Amino acid sequence: MTRIHTLAGWAIAAASALFLLAAPVGAQEDESMQPVKQIALDDARVQRFADSFPQVAALFPELDKEYEPGDADTVMEEVDYLAGNSEAVKAIEAKVKEAGFDGFEDWYDTAQSVMIARMWLTNPPSAEELDASEAEIQKMEGISDQERQDLLASLAEARDQMETMKPSDGNMAAVKPHLDKLDGVLGGTN
Repeated sequence: MTRIHTLAGWAIAAASALFLLAAPVGAQEDESMQPVKQIALDDARVQRFADSFPQVAALFPELDKEYEPGDADTVMEEVDYLAGNSEAVKAIEAKVKEAGFDGFEDWYDTAQSVMIARMWLTNPPSAEELDASEAEIQKMEGISDQERQDLLASLAEARDQMETMKPSDGNMAAVKPHLDKLDGVLGGTN
């Protein structure tokens, strides 16, 4: 992997980590990143999500023939991908209703909120890391001005959204006791 690809990956990862694939359920008219909807979590809701996730994840290979299990941070990527498929949504909705959720959107909003709080507890976004990435991009040789500007724009967008993405203290308190279980059911750690 070239140095350009590595730094591009950092820029994309920084933005992605902050947004956890910020696309809301359904299509977006604006392709730019938008803040993720976060709902209030409590212990029971987090527990229901953790308990329901293995049944939902068991559907992934059936619903997405190209699905490859990844780490915990790829969970929302797969859910976002499947959210665009009405048959997949129906299949997932049947499972999450069995677990006590109102439907797919209720489970999806819970998943996003849990994943954001989990990320903030285990690997919070760091302004220092973004500063270091920005300095590295500024010093890079062998890339076009447009590539440099694109990388810097991704970092700037991530930086602008850091505080707006921070979960509430209540959400972090609800998720914290479940971190080990979540790491187990989500398939990895940050």
